[in-house]
Amino acid sequence: MSLNPMTRRRERCSETRERLSDHLDGQLDPDQREAAERHLRWCSNCARMLQNLSRTVGGLHRLRRPDSSEGTADPDRS
Repeated sequence: MSLNPMTRRRERCSETRERLSDHLDGQLDPDQREAAERHLRWCSNCARMLQNLSRTVGGLHRLRRPDSSEGTADPDRS
């Protein structure tokens, strides 16, 4: 951990960004979650990254799964 404020800020951003996916999935322990949320309250760049990741994940969940009967052979129907 650096004592330089700018370096420490970059370190906190890096730590938070590494945990964004786990944060969205609710997989952080309480201390990690609180640290991430505290950082996201004041760091607009990381908050924006979380928002974009959340939108991406939400969009992927809304995608319709392809119908398995269209265009693919059923290996059980030989």
